[in-house]
Parts: sequence; C-alpha cells; structure tokens
Amino acid sequence: MGGYRPVPDLADERAAGSRAGVALLVGAAAYTVSVFSQAIVLNRVMANLDAALKASPTRGSRTTVPVDGSYAMASVVSNLASLAVLVVGVLFLIWFHRALTNAQLIGLPQRRTPAWGVLGFIIPIVNFWFPYQSACDLFPPGHPDRKIVGRWWALWISAQLGAFVLIVASIASVGLGLVVAAVIAALYVLAALAGRTMIQHALAVHVELLGTAPSDPSVGSDPGGPSARESRDLGGLRGAREWGIEPGPPPATPPKDPWAAGP
Repeated sequence: MGGYRPVPDLADERAAGSRAGVALLVGAAAYTVSVFSQAIVLNRVMANLDAALKASPTRGSRTTVPVDGSYAMASVVSNLASLAVLVVGVLFLIWFHRALTNAQLIGLPQRRTPAWGVLGFIIPIVNFWFPYQSACDLFPPGHPDRKIVGRWWALWISAQLGAFVLIVASIASVGLGLVVAAVIAALYVLAALAGRTMIQHALAVHVELLGTAPSDPSVGSDPGGPSARESRDLGGLRGAREWGIEPGPPPATPPKDPWAAGP
C-alpha cells in the first residue's frame, strides 16, 4: 500500500490551461480599460487637489471641490476592470499550480514547491523573480521553450513597472497619461499572448516527457507491437532522457478499497 504515488494529470492541466488561456485574453482587455481609466482618475484627483489648495480656505472652514462626471465614470470603470483582472489572476494561478505539480511528478528539477510557485506572485520583493524561476521549471533545463518564459516575464514586469511612469505622466497631463497608458496596455496584450504560448508549450512538453497517451487509438493496434502502456512508457523514457531526466519506475496502482463494489 505504501508504494502508490500520484501520476501527472495532463487532462486536468489541459482543462486548466484552456481556461487560463481564455482568461488571459479577457485580462488583457481588462488591463487596457483599467490603465486608461487610471490615467483619467489620477489626473482628475490631482486637478481637484490643486483646486482645493488654491481655494485657500480660512481656518475652520471646509472647501468642497465638485467631482466631474469623467472622474466618477472612470473610477467606476477602473474598479470593475480591477475585479475582472483579479478573477483572471486566480484562473491563471490555478493552471500554474497544476502545471507545476505535473512537472514535479514527471521528474523535472524544481527550485520550489508548486505552492511556493503560486505564493511567489503574491509576496512582495520575491515576486520579481520567484514566478519566473518557477515558470522556467515547467520545462527541462536547457529547453528552448524557456525563452518563451523569459519573453512573457519581461513583458509582464515591464507593464507592472510602467504603473509608476503612469502616475507621473497622468499628474503632468491627461494626454501624456493616456499615451503612457497605451504603451502599458500594449505590453499587457503582448504578455497575455506570450502567456498563452507558454501554457500550450508547457503542456506539449509534459505530454512529450510522459510519452503517448494510452487513449491514442493508433497505439497498441498492432498485435505484434507494444501495448499502449508499453508505448507510453517507452516514449516517455525517450523524451525524458533526451533532456537528462531519469524517471522512476511506473507508479503502482492505488490500493483497492475493500468496501468498493465488484470483485
């Protein structure tokens, strides 16, 4: 009973990756709306603050600066877009955890556990390099698809750091803020596209390392050839050893439940 260990669930990774891929496109649109709205909100906040300071109220009095319609609308839109971005982030992290779990089970070298791979996005300071390293560990060391991870992370970090430039530009003028917002939005869109590519390539590599799936009808059709399980195992060994990975013996079947129905 102690010999059982879980096997990689590529179907689960595929489903999570499909949801995350769609979510990234939605997230790119939401981020675009968010940064343009933030440019307007920041500019109006500073304009209202400047008007309040110039009013020079007497001691004990209060000055109320009216809020115009553009500020109110931009604020509402920005909050809604931020909520959409949060949902997108959750779906992406669900995929990330499942993909890292599969990579770990396949035998790929991991610098951190899947849980730390997810927490790396949340914890300040380390979120500048933890997620990148974990994403690289979805692929074998030296694999060319690690370049996709580098492109995705460079675009994502650049867009995140652009938020500081957006604040300064929006305070200077709304026009300059909108120009910077357009650049940041373009970075987010490119990062989303690179992220979708990373999701697809990670699954393809995991499939390659495990070998042909047993459900493939072309496997095991030749009576004199290898069975589906044998073809999967041999294919997985060839794919793994190509990248210097020596997978262990095939996992044992889980212990049978003595209370389950049937023989």
